[in-house]
Amino acid sequence: MRKIFTSILLLVLSKGALQAVDGSSVYVTPVWEYGVSHWGNDTQQKGSLWGAAVGYSYAEKDSIYFNLEFTGAAGKWTGSAGDNPTQEYVTEARFGYVAVPCPDRLTLTPFIGVGSYVFNQNPGFTSHFWYLPIGVCLEYQINKSWTIGLVGLGAPTFSGIYKITHRGSAPTTPLWKAEIPVTYLGSLPLKCSIIPFVKEWSYLNHNDLIKQRNMYYGLKLAFAYSF
Repeated sequence: MRKIFTSILLLVLSKGALQAVDGSSVYVTPVWEYGVSHWGNDTQQKGSLWGAAVGYSYAEKDSIYFNLEFTGAAGKWTGSAGDNPTQEYVTEARFGYVAVPCPDRLTLTPFIGVGSYVFNQNPGFTSHFWYLPIGVCLEYQINKSWTIGLVGLGAPTFSGIYKITHRGSAPTTPLWKAEIPVTYLGSLPLKCSIIPFVKEWSYLNHNDLIKQRNMYYGLKLAFAYSF
């Protein structure tokens, strides 16, 4: 009887270890970003933002994919444009389909979604725009314990609003982002991922708003619980 119980337990743990896409999960992740902002031809600011993200994800092989995430980060940017406390708040929902072109090894998940991006600098500047993320997530299972992925998205933006001395419309370029998540699965419902990323978005010249190009390099350390 003990041997039978042990065999069943090992089978369950092995199945859990092999399953990179496994239903629902909730996660929390510290976030660090280093941003470089160029205004016009010769004005710039740069600095680190520190924060956290929380989210919920649902994914099944050959079925639907859904992810909802909220990120908040704050820090200080310094440079020839001044020294300003800076905050960033991002809410994003994704909807897609998990395809499995190579069983038990590779998953391919195209997705679309909607996002809200808030960028503030104190004193005197606030901005907000909506965007439509369109992208794909590739995940390759190296072995029973490790996966590596690539996430790329481009996002048209719309309904941009900014406020300096007064409110106005803020035309923006499309936002783009790339991530390389490396995930440790183990044999428990807990997973851990390290996720380096890069992203960019820009404002265009408009009334009292000078063209501003914002490039970010960052790192996330995600802890997820699957159920």
